[in-house]
Amino acid sequence: MAKQGYQLFYCYSHKDERLRDRLETHLALLKRQGVISHWHDRRIGPGIPWKSEIHEQLNSAQIILLLVSADFLASDYCYEVEMKRAMELHEIGRARVIPIILRPCDWQQTPFAKLQALPTDGKPIINWARHDSAFIDIARGIREVVNSFRIKNLESEVEHIRKVLVVDDERVVADTIAIILNQNGYRAITTYGGNSAVEMAKQERPWFVVTDVIMPDLNGIEAAIRIQQLVPDCRILLFSGHSATADLLERAREAGHEFEILAKPIHPQDLFAKIGQPPDVPERKKDTNS
Repeated sequence: MAKQGYQLFYCYSHKDERLRDRLETHLALLKRQGVISHWHDRRIGPGIPWKSEIHEQLNSAQIILLLVSADFLASDYCYEVEMKRAMELHEIGRARVIPIILRPCDWQQTPFAKLQALPTDGKPIINWARHDSAFIDIARGIREVVNSFRIKNLESEVEHIRKVLVVDDERVVADTIAIILNQNGYRAITTYGGNSAVEMAKQERPWFVVTDVIMPDLNGIEAAIRIQQLVPDCRILLFSGHSATADLLERAREAGHEFEILAKPIHPQDLFAKIGQPPDVPERKKDTNS
């Protein structure tokens, strides 16, 4: 997440600007806490091409609020351009679209009618006895969305840290190391050659690579160098039982590449001393700080 929080984009009719301002006020705490940053077209500076600026901001948003009213539905730009692009971003998982029902209108036949709307039950804001209660309900809903993003991102980070690529042309060795790792909380994947290791690292982007050095197609040191070019944050641990490894390591050092190495056969205690223990998956907790 960016330092200023998840970017929120307002898609609205200018005839609903007063209600948008009220909503922005109720989301001020989320902004103050660094949870969100928000943008709408009134922030376009003089001399800036407004269409390209809206397009850029819309495409970079993680949360898109459709401020729904009869005027929103009647606006060609809101409906045909912004809303359609917002739904495309939602469908491919690049953004979360949230309809905010401002005023009563026939929105149930729209493409976004399948999405859960705010306030609760899609009751229009102006139909609430106290409008502030509706805005508080919306702010809480948006906070829940952000919390779900945070949990998903943390779980994705944990999954990345759990992923280890094990490489050895001796299949029984690679498979045995993978079994040990999987039994201890990692998600180990195996491959049996240097070239295939480079391709798999490119696809899987592992956090750690444990690789034999002497292999027939591409030795582990050369594979490790290529992998670090593709996945810069990937850590590398070599293992070998061959005396020729020392010469290969020295050449790698002269070229500016330094790698840790274990003697083969690997003892599990030595392996975990190098890579540590995997982190726990974060427990899902509903945020009550709203």
